[in-house]
Amino acid sequence: MLLHRITQHVKAQNWFAVGIDFVIVVVGVFVGLQVQEWNTERKFDAQERSSLAELREEIAGNSAYNEGRRKQMSLIIEAGERAAAALEAKEACLESCKSLIVDVFIASQVMFNPASTTVYDEMKRQGLPRSEAVKTPVERFYAANTGMAAAFENSRPEYRVRVRGHLTIPAQRTLWRACTAVVGGVEEFDPGCNIEFGEEEANEIAHAIHGDTQLLRHLNYWIGMNILWEALLEDLVNYGESAIVAIDAELDGAH
Repeated sequence: MLLHRITQHVKAQNWFAVGIDFVIVVVGVFVGLQVQEWNTERKFDAQERSSLAELREEIAGNSAYNEGRRKQMSLIIEAGERAAAALEAKEACLESCKSLIVDVFIASQVMFNPASTTVYDEMKRQGLPRSEAVKTPVERFYAANTGMAAAFENSRPEYRVRVRGHLTIPAQRTLWRACTAVVGGVEEFDPGCNIEFGEEEANEIAHAIHGDTQLLRHLNYWIGMNILWEALLEDLVNYGESAIVAIDAELDGAH
């Protein structure tokens, strides 16, 4: 209809009316484009809010794992310190060698899974999050997790290899069943577990452990690294909390 009217005005050489019609067309196109852009922006904002909520859950899950791993690492350190004290004493166990065997076994544990990054990777692909107040703590959290995972991936402690070489297969089967469990993806240890093999076998294993003159040196190194990683895991937990606080602030401000 508007095109027909413009045609009529051109035929009549009513240039003023043509100009008005042209302005109407331009304004209409402009308004239409603005509405389309506004709708697109609103949809993208809604998508980002939804993605931020998912990212919050991903970070919370990673942080829960990190906190559980930090607690278990404390048990590794405590078991390693008890084992080191027993090895430094250079005395065979008097009543029972089972507690020493449990300690050297728990101290040999290595476990750290990389952080889940599914949501984070997809958001990065889309150029999200856009807010620097959110982007900075989130990137710091995932970068620190990546670095921590790499540190564990490159760790092949000699202590772990040596001490498990002194444990008989039946002893290891008993230790795995009685002293460890995986709960929520985190391996848990029980230093007070009851291992069901005889005193004679325990004494033989303890004798082999005490006879390994290099074991204490490797144990000291390994426990020292765990002390460092325990502190780093605490930092990771704090980074996760900071990222969640930033996401919550962004989501609250978007309402």
